[in-house]
Amino acid sequence: MKHDGWYYLFVSWDYCCRGAKSNYRVAVGRSRNVAGPYLDREGKDMLVGGGTPFFEGDKQQFEAAGHGAAYHLDSGEDVFICHGYSTAHQGAALLVQRTIRWTADGWPEI
Repeated sequence: MKHDGWYYLFVSWDYCCRGAKSNYRVAVGRSRNVAGPYLDREGKDMLVGGGTPFFEGDKQQFEAAGHGAAYHLDSGEDVFICHGYSTAHQGAALLVQRTIRWTADGWPEI
């Protein structure tokens, strides 16, 4: 995703496809160049373990979340859509959609 001159890379970490036992989550890094390097908020390269935590299961509505995509809509809104596992329904798959907000220093938040 591109925003204010930065390219943002959203990645899923850990395990998917295990229903309620899934633990995957999303991290983000950014770069001025689409080819990278992508650094996290602390300046660590994502190729060597960097990645700012962005979104994960809350253990109340859903267990885990990942395999997502970030979009800038024609309405001007930025959204993050991903796959999650329902806590209330013993790990059944669900679609999660959240609005992205931007911090003063240019990092996405939900």
